[in-house]
Amino acid sequence: MKALIVTSQLVQDHEFIYPFYRLKEEGITVDVYNQSNEIVKGFFGTKVPPQKDDNIVSLEDIKVDAYDLLVLPGGVKSMELLRLDSKAVEIVKIFNQKKKINSSNM
Repeated sequence: MKALIVTSQLVQDHEFIYPFYRLKEEGITVDVYNQSNEIVKGFFGTKVPPQKDDNIVSLEDIKVDAYDLLVLPGGVKSMELLRLDSKAVEIVKIFNQKKKINSSNM
């Protein structure tokens, strides 16, 4: 299985980190789109994603059919940034249209 976490800087740290590691514990490959090509910080300073070898993807590289589920961690600041990112919003819509599993933590 393969999961995509769509987030941004200032995400609510625990709403990113818990699903990120829980999915990995189950052997699921996790890619992260964080509106950057580098590690960003959550609201309380957690690195997103936490390690330099974790996979950060760009929107152009996201192929929805390659993923089994989508995770949208919460956090007011992060959600404000993401809702203004029309391409990220479109990715979420495509996941929904294809009836892929969506998980929102808010």
